[in-house]
Amino acid sequence: MRKRDEATAPSVGDRVQFVMIKGAKDSKGYEKSEDPLYVLEKNLPIDYNFYLEHQIKQPLIRIFEAVVPNPEHVLF
Repeated sequence: MRKRDEATAPSVGDRVQFVMIKGAKDSKGYEKSEDPLYVLEKNLPIDYNFYLEHQIKQPLIRIFEAVVPNPEHVLF
C-alpha cells in the first residue's frame, strides 16, 4: 500500500481492512491480503476457499461437535 500511495498508507498501530485474494498455492497470508478498494478497482479474484475453510467450516464443526459424532465428515 505504501508503494502505491504513501499519503494514504497506514502507519504502525493502525487497523487495516483487507481481503484475501487468490495467489500461489503455498503463498503466505500477508502475500495474499489486499486492500478491499484496490481489489474492486483492479477486479482481483477473491480467495473464496480461504473464507469457507477459516470463517465458515471451523465454526460449524465446533457448533456441531456437541450433537454429531465426527461433524467434519458428516457436514463436509
